Amino acid sequence: MLSEKNVHLAFEFGLLFKGAFVVLEVTTGIFAYVVSDQFLLDTAKLVTRAKLTEDLRDFVANHLLHAAQGLSVSSQQFTAFYLLSHGLIKIWLIAGLWRKKLGYYPVTIATFGALIFYQLYRYSFAPLPGMHAHQGRQTVSSYGRDLSQNHTAAPMASHSTTMRAAPTRLLGFEPFVCIHSSA
Repeated sequence: MLSEKNVHLAFEFGLLFKGAFVVLEVTTGIFAYVVSDQFLLDTAKLVTRAKLTEDLRDFVANHLLHAAQGLSVSSQQFTAFYLLSHGLIKIWLIAGLWRKKLGYYPVTIATFGALIFYQLYRYSFAPLPGMHAHQGRQTVSSYGRDLSQNHTAAPMASHSTTMRAAPTRLLGFEPFVCIHSSA
């Protein structure tokens, strides 16, 4: 089966992979501190312009542009602080594990557990996009069930996801794009 040597090799490979990811995380944190929100918005416009010219309802392009438009200075600073602190803590832990210091193993388990708990806590306030898609699917299925029973197209008041039209003037053209917003 798996020898101790292979398990250790897999562990070291995992540390290298995690280390590469941490370098990317710290670099992104520094980038978030240095770059202005206007630069991010201009970059998002540049990246999404061609795709939105082809398809105004492109999911990824609309969400990227919407995220760049809604970025505040405080959220950008929080993101930078979070990525930097998270990354530096991980670098310290990975360095200790790589040097095979026994005290780092329980500290790493406790720290990663705390970081996971914090991420779950944060996601409870800002659910993942998949949760919004699930709410939207429930709204659509409820609306379809209502239509089949009443034969009328009366709009439904819902606490979940609704659609609204948003102009895309900042991209340089006038058509409207539907984006999700919470009611």
